[in-house]
Amino acid sequence: MKTGAVYVLVGFVAVGMEMACVRGKGQERPGICPKVPQGVFGSCVEMCSGDESCPQRMKCCSNGCGHILGTPIYPTCVRQALCRS
Repeated sequence: MKTGAVYVLVGFVAVGMEMACVRGKGQERPGICPKVPQGVFGSCVEMCSGDESCPQRMKCCSNGCGHILGTPIYPTCVRQALCRS
């Protein structure tokens, strides 16, 4: 009986992860997330599932393990020849 309960629990977790992936495919907001320094890992907690799940002007950013609400960076182009149109 315990084995069956484990399979049911694993099934619920798998479905929940799939739903989070589907919900996370919405419109991406402008800007980029700050880079995570190499070797730094944040909390492995998923605080958001995509930009649309964050308050206005925030992005869903990786912290090296999970995802957190982040303030986007809006890069400016210094050399016009290197800028994308």
